Amino acid sequence: MSAGSPLSPQGRFADWRLATQSIIGFWAFYLVTVLLRGLLGPEAMSAVGYRGINAALGLVLTFLIYAAIRLFAREGSIRRMAIVAAIAALPAAVIMSAASLKMATWSDQMSEQSKITTQEGIAIVQRGQNVRIIKQGGDELEVNLPPVEEIIASKMPRLIADGTVTWYFLLAAWCAFFIAMTQQHRTRLTELRLAEAETAAHAAQVRALRYQVNPHFLFNTLNSLSSLVMSGRADRAEEMLMALSTFFRTSLSMDPSVDVSVSEEIALQRLYLDIEQVRFPNRDQIRHHVYSFSRPKRFELPLYKGEDAPPVLFDKPGVVKIGCNIHDWMSAIILVLPNDRFAVTREDGTFSLAVELPLAEDKPVG
Repeated sequence: MSAGSPLSPQGRFADWRLATQSIIGFWAFYLVTVLLRGLLGPEAMSAVGYRGINAALGLVLTFLIYAAIRLFAREGSIRRMAIVAAIAALPAAVIMSAASLKMATWSDQMSEQSKITTQEGIAIVQRGQNVRIIKQGGDELEVNLPPVEEIIASKMPRLIADGTVTWYFLLAAWCAFFIAMTQQHRTRLTELRLAEAETAAHAAQVRALRYQVNPHFLFNTLNSLSSLVMSGRADRAEEMLMALSTFFRTSLSMDPSVDVSVSEEIALQRLYLDIEQVRFPNRDQIRHHVYSFSRPKRFELPLYKGEDAPPVLFDKPGVVKIGCNIHDWMSAIILVLPNDRFAVTREDGTFSLAVELPLAEDKPVG
């Protein structure tokens, strides 16, 4: 079945299963009530036959009302659907009323013989249009009544109008039920689409952040590894390389849409911080005492020589001035930025940063 066919999920009659189930259920309930009424007596039971024909006709007419709603108010508002249903139900109610009267008169003509005895002992026997009146003495009077159509001919418009009102409200009840079910289905689809859109947007945002952060983080780490190797600190370079591989293996294997435990998140952050921390190596045999009183980061590294001091994490942006208590002529300045980019100044004191400008957002034309 093609996507554009009327009965496809995107077609005009995509909800035909719901309509079919509701229509059959509606008229089945009507027949059940008629059958329950037929249990009250033989006269009422005789009407079950033509009531079944009424139900079959109502079934067909209700399907036509459904078709009218789908043809003229497929994607319309509730108000438009209600207007189309109200207009379509009116001729259907007129047809139902006229057919009911016709079948009622036909049922009276085909009814079985009935007998009534009055208090005076007079028996009245009727079979179809023939009526016999039998007195106690045996005298009998037989008359033939005119056809029912002739009797009610003058009252037919009013009888049809009265029946139209009854059938109209019966059909309107199904229309209201179907419109309510349709609106509920639309609301549920809208909620599902919004949930899917939010999930997709969140996943896209997480992916975008990962794609944006990971290249810079990798560049920074590789730059640090290069500095360690060039300075002859192979052991420290090996430690950083192992930490980097563990971090990427852990972060890339995790699904960003799945919750992780606090311990796993803490372990991952520790790996990240171990790689990103600033170190103050000392490879000569002169003791140094590195410190800073700058507000963004205050720290102190006591006297040490021939080894690396404990790493320092610069977690607040700003300018950090660093000095040495032993050698006043030794000083440095670290500019901490609120991102993952870094650089080392050249001999002339200049430096450069790679900056990615965001793409301009698409704007509707016209």
